[in-house]
Amino acid sequence: MSEEKYSWPRPHKAEEYYENQICDQVWEQIMEHFGVDEILDITEDQIQEIEEWRAEWLSEYSVLQVGFSNFMSRWESERWEAGLDESVWPSRQSQWQINAWKDEGFRSESVDDKGDYFKENINKIYKEYEKTCLRDNLVDFGELLLRSYEVVRDNQSVKAFFHSRFKSILVDEFQDTNTIQYNWLLEIASEKASITAVGDDDQSIYGWRGAKVENVESFTKTFDTAEIIRLEQNYRSTNIILGAANALIENNTDRLGKNLWTDKLEGEQIILYQAFNEQDEARFVADILKDWMSKGEMYSDAAVLYRSNAQSRALEE
Repeated sequence: MSEEKYSWPRPHKAEEYYENQICDQVWEQIMEHFGVDEILDITEDQIQEIEEWRAEWLSEYSVLQVGFSNFMSRWESERWEAGLDESVWPSRQSQWQINAWKDEGFRSESVDDKGDYFKENINKIYKEYEKTCLRDNLVDFGELLLRSYEVVRDNQSVKAFFHSRFKSILVDEFQDTNTIQYNWLLEIASEKASITAVGDDDQSIYGWRGAKVENVESFTKTFDTAEIIRLEQNYRSTNIILGAANALIENNTDRLGKNLWTDKLEGEQIILYQAFNEQDEARFVADILKDWMSKGEMYSDAAVLYRSNAQSRALEE
């Protein structure tokens, strides 16, 4: 193999490959194999050899490449025999349910799937997925949370470490925590720890990915001596906007309750326009701005707010 070295422009190819592809421990073994001390001493031919080795290795553990969908492909024959055809039991649906169980702290053996055809079949996939991940020493994001929780829950020395280490604990965006995160908090917090949970039960929007707004109310019951501090004064919005917000959030159920207020002026009335589509919405906004300009105002004094970047395209066009 050629040992000719190349003067590549930065970022150095080997250095870039290192940052994106290979973990520290494996990289140290590779440098030892080639007899070099620095990343920049790796030649282009040696990088090609590394890539060939990596491709061969991943062919055996291809679940590393594309995750759950790849696992389902590898399990194709067994899945067919079990009557779990992809057209009926798509990977995305199975993955969603498995992640939901992990968010609740359930292993496959603890899932109550009796009498539920859907859960019973998805749990068959969950069991095989667990076996594959355990054999290949792999974890997904849900597993990181679940396994970390189990380590603290089942290991008294680890729990004692956290109890002695954390005297004060602050949890932000508490309304977006899920069951496993809440239970995790209960395990790492000692009886003497000072715990502060910051959140707004009226801003919980991630229930679709496992967040439990009920954790806010559960916190006040679990830690029954906790003091509730309501931050109700608003410094950005007018009374008109806050009045509309209060009227809207009053419809939410199972909330601690609050009354937003401000010492600002009443402000302008809110205009509600129900657009037919995104083009209609963009035209309406453009017409409002044109009317604004016709009254002698400046574009620099106007702003268009939207939640996601995708909504800007119709406005720009």
